[in-house]
Amino acid sequence: MTVDVAMDELMGTVQREGGADGRGRRGGGDVDMQILRNVRRTSSHSCTLMDQLKTLKIKVYGLENDLRHL
Repeated sequence: MTVDVAMDELMGTVQREGGADGRGRRGGGDVDMQILRNVRRTSSHSCTLMDQLKTLKIKVYGLENDLRHL
């Protein structure tokens, strides 16, 4: 199960039940859904940054290897 599918299922469950605490919507809006959306957004951003870091590390290791064989 991917992270996106798991988050979609979790968000659907929270929405059907009316909140993570089971008491329904609070007076100021749906705070639980805002929190879940923020977690999803920041986790996908984190994954993107990790992929970019891995790419940079591969390039650095390649350059080091090239320098060793000059």
